[in-house]
Amino acid sequence: MPVSSPILPASSPNLREKLLAILARFGFLRMPGKLSPEVMREIIVALCADNPITTKEFSLVLERKAKTIQELYLTPMLESGALELKYPDAIHHPNQAYRAKVIK
Repeated sequence: MPVSSPILPASSPNLREKLLAILARFGFLRMPGKLSPEVMREIIVALCADNPITTKEFSLVLERKAKTIQELYLTPMLESGALELKYPDAIHHPNQAYRAKVIK
């Protein structure tokens, strides 16, 4: 597989490979058209456990519209404490990204 994908930004060269490994844990070979909200939330948390991911990156790798990802998953997960912002003091930061919240 190429180091970076022409679809994904150069900042996330292994995001597609990481998604495929996560999907394999759920018995999928590729991103399915429909997923339960619970499984999608688990996938989102696993994707951003190590590195922050932007809404655009989530949209591309999960093959969903950015608005849908934002409204149905990212905002509610941020509000529930499952995710945190890379730039919490600048909500509209141009490089805003999400990461899984580490429980200490």
